[in-house]
Amino acid sequence: MKFSHILFSHLTPEWRAHYIDYDALKVLVYKMVSQDWTKKDEDDLDQLIPPVDEDKQTEFFDEIQRQLDGVNSFYRGT
Repeated sequence: MKFSHILFSHLTPEWRAHYIDYDALKVLVYKMVSQDWTKKDEDDLDQLIPPVDEDKQTEFFDEIQRQLDGVNSFYRGT
């Protein structure tokens, strides 16, 4: 079973709007990874770690911070 299905099956419905948006973050991760990356030689560690677009990486971390701030605000009741 995929992680997203497990995650969604455990959501509290009335709090759904306050959870981290896993799907949106996953899209940003795919955008961050260079399109020309392929695992050519699995013995070469450099080939297993995809190069990332620095601007997209910043966008991802900004978005995850925004979402975490929203979760924390909801949790604190503010």
